[in-house]
Amino acid sequence: MIYLDSTATTVVLKEVADEVLKYLTQEYGNPSSAHSLGINANTLVEEARKVLLKSLNLENSHICVFTSGGSEGNTQVLKGIAKLYPGKSIVIGGIEHNSVRTAATDLLIDGVEVKTAEIGKDGKFNLDDFLSLIDKNTKLVSIMTVNNETGIVFPVEEIAKRVKEKNPSCFVHTDYVQGFMKIKKDLKNIDFITISAHKIFAPKGAGALFLRKGTNLPSLIAGSQEYGIRGGTHNVSGIAGLKKAVEMLEKDVEKHYEQAEKLKKILIDTLALKLKDFTVFEGENLSPYIIGLFAKKIESEVIVRMLSEKGVFVSAGSACSAKDKVKSKTILTMGLNPDEYLRISVNPVVNSEEEVKKGAEIIAETIEEYREIFG
Repeated sequence: MIYLDSTATTVVLKEVADEVLKYLTQEYGNPSSAHSLGINANTLVEEARKVLLKSLNLENSHICVFTSGGSEGNTQVLKGIAKLYPGKSIVIGGIEHNSVRTAATDLLIDGVEVKTAEIGKDGKFNLDDFLSLIDKNTKLVSIMTVNNETGIVFPVEEIAKRVKEKNPSCFVHTDYVQGFMKIKKDLKNIDFITISAHKIFAPKGAGALFLRKGTNLPSLIAGSQEYGIRGGTHNVSGIAGLKKAVEMLEKDVEKHYEQAEKLKKILIDTLALKLKDFTVFEGENLSPYIIGLFAKKIESEVIVRMLSEKGVFVSAGSACSAKDKVKSKTILTMGLNPDEYLRISVNPVVNSEEEVKKGAEIIAETIEEYREIFG
């Protein structure tokens, strides 16, 4: 098996799985319980909170609220701000994660003014044009750090700075799911930040929302846990896994980034030797972990299934949108053909140079096979 789809989800590392198992079978207390098992679980949750905040250098500026993942956090920020500030407007990026786009659509239906940035075929927008959408009535700007389908890295630090200069009362949110433990960013000037555990070799169903101290959001799930911002019994085992994954990865973020760049080059160079009529999504400020491949005269979903039968796993776009009737909204928004698009992910934690090269050879072979069969 050659797994080249870590952008969709990751394997749970053995060390992480061992930690998860410990909190499923031994330290399985409810953190809200007063007995020793509950106290031990609460200690783990609070330690994890500190580890996550420290990993992003946010321990003095933000609080950490545990969630079920990125989609929950994104939804809570958009709908929470709209609820707290009725009559105010929201600005989002043009190719945000499906959870942000869907939440924005819900708000539009409810009568909230939502403005969406226009983007070009490179997936980017002019910053001055983006800022022109912001006025004194704007209360939230939501812009992702790394696009989950193209790998575009947005200058969120600069965007936050410019937004605050234009409207000091406006909040800024970033979906950091594809950047967390992969790309270092200074996020101290950003009010709300969302991450997900299953993108960094920890279990599905765990994540975090970081809020600037002094800010607040209404809960999506009522309850007294997590400062009253996110109710419900804690997913202690998931939080334990997230903590362990961060501890394993945080010291090697820059090293892994350089290794991912090398893997990306190997993949593209191998494709160039074996495949005709293709392009790779290129440009400045792209994550090396995500490679967008456009191949002429293919149907991407069929290629994904053919590759799966050969033990090679890639995507035809975002996993969160895979069951939508409309194919990749991101690629469509960019004016490109989603039928001819494949998203390939590399990650040096689990991918060797040899298997990336072999995977690229099989991808090229499969595309040529498809073209020969279907003309």
